[in-house]
Amino acid sequence: MSPLDVKAAVTTAVTYLQVLYSDEDLKNIRLEEVWLSDDEKYWYVTIGYDSLTSARDPLAALRQPEREYKLFKVRVEDGRVMEMKMRQP
Repeated sequence: MSPLDVKAAVTTAVTYLQVLYSDEDLKNIRLEEVWLSDDEKYWYVTIGYDSLTSARDPLAALRQPEREYKLFKVRVEDGRVMEMKMRQP
């Protein structure tokens, strides 16, 4: 298996997020940042989406939705997601 490139790492992270939150209707999913670890063993991918809490707020239509961010650690060797963490803006 060839090493995971950046596009595949991002796709892996987004798919992982969508599968994990399949019962939720995540809106406005976007890549926020991505970098390769110094030892080149992991991709770190930050994915942002509109907050589910703000989407349920009746006043949400009157203001910009809050964003939530997840940081994924994806192994270059095989594309396995090793970690998913909350990331503060």
